[in-house]
Amino acid sequence: MADLKQYLKWVAIILIWWVALPVVISALLSIVSAKELLIGLMFIMRRKKKPVVVRTPEDRFLGLEKIGYTFKSNYVELPIGGGKTMPRVHYIDEGPRDAKETIVCLHGEHSWSFLYRSMVPGLVKAGYRVIALDFIGFGKSDKFTYADMYNHELYKLTLRLLLDHLKVQNVTLVCHDCGGPVGLSVVKEMPEIFSRLVIMNTFLPIGLYKAGAVKWSQLIPMSTRSPVAWDMQTTRDFLAAKWKRPALIMFSDKDYFTKGHEKLFQKLLPHASNKTVVGAGHFLQEDKGEELAMHITSFIEGKL
Repeated sequence: MADLKQYLKWVAIILIWWVALPVVISALLSIVSAKELLIGLMFIMRRKKKPVVVRTPEDRFLGLEKIGYTFKSNYVELPIGGGKTMPRVHYIDEGPRDAKETIVCLHGEHSWSFLYRSMVPGLVKAGYRVIALDFIGFGKSDKFTYADMYNHELYKLTLRLLLDHLKVQNVTLVCHDCGGPVGLSVVKEMPEIFSRLVIMNTFLPIGLYKAGAVKWSQLIPMSTRSPVAWDMQTTRDFLAAKWKRPALIMFSDKDYFTKGHEKLFQKLLPHASNKTVVGAGHFLQEDKGEELAMHITSFIEGKL
């Protein structure tokens, strides 16, 4: 009888260990998980909704006049139809509004209109109107908070709408870095307002080209079948077949990012003037801004 009681005792212990204990543990885990889920839901409900567009506070730009950025800021929310507008775009607009020639300067990745601060005074002194915008996401222009909002068509649309808004004609386009693919594509689409091209340290890629080094979203085509690659190819075709107006290909000798790409433009535009800027890196506006302004003035005046 004693042996039977001992046996039943061990059976009870085993049943508790293998049956009851897992049930208890499972119940405890369920309680903990429910608590964590509730806390997570409360956090999500209490969290403020992420804005789609943000604006850099103006005080972040204080003191720039001390290093040459002395220009008046202009802002516009460009209409896109249906009562909607683009995010606010910033641009500088210096020189006489009735100038015979308007120079539009386009920046690229990691930059904004600030890049042209050393060039603008010399070009204005020569009598030209000079416009330099900040593409959306850069400088004083508004920024999207979602990376998917940025693409090649956004930048082209911004430039086209701004040019329409300002009603400019006889435009000399100055393009650099990623501003090249955008600006030259727009020249293809509305060539009637452009009179000259100044092409500096840029490219027209139709396939994979250093995409890891470039963060201008969806601008550098990863495949020759992408819409951007098609746009780049048609832009190449346009330049080769239809652009017979003056062009200046002005690359620097110390830019290892776009080194060799001047040969593509020389092939597409065999009639173009060529100038090598000695001692300047990729951001040649920073290294040789005043010299660039003199070269562009000479080019427009037919002396280069």
